[in-house]
Amino acid sequence: MLYMPIPGTPLYQAHLARGTMLDTSEFPEADYHGQHRFNFRHPHIAAGQEEEFLLRAFQRDFVINGPSIVRVARTLLRGYQRYKHHADTRIRNRFRRESRELPSSYAGALWASARWFRSDPAMAAKIKSLLDEIHREFGIKSRLAAMTVGRYLRYSLAREARRLQRGWTYEPPVFCETTG
Repeated sequence: MLYMPIPGTPLYQAHLARGTMLDTSEFPEADYHGQHRFNFRHPHIAAGQEEEFLLRAFQRDFVINGPSIVRVARTLLRGYQRYKHHADTRIRNRFRRESRELPSSYAGALWASARWFRSDPAMAAKIKSLLDEIHREFGIKSRLAAMTVGRYLRYSLAREARRLQRGWTYEPPVFCETTG
């Protein structure tokens, strides 16, 4: 998201002092979520360019790092591998608890993702490599789950893609309620 000066922060005070904050008539406080444009005048980025830069950054991040589910699985696996034999029982238990879905749900999601990205051999190989690590760590349970859960998830991905191509959207309908 865009780094935005929010009222009450030192960054906000600095922009006020410099006179770079936009007035609420130019930028409503309701838009401070940082998804479209800055609430201040940036010295090097013209107004209106922010959203394009943000979208390009997200796209580049996705191309390099893959879908979020893959990142989460990788992070969980690394934590589990690092702490599964930790001397402190509480730490061991925490990482076992947080990683309990790796050999089942995550294995299935990675199986489906690797097939979904067949048109991108580099990404498919990254995902398959992570799935192979999970198989080495968790054995037959992850192999069985990858195929069974993965087939269902792959089917669900295809079904969802068809719905989106037909124009289905996740945006809720807009409505306005008034009182008395």
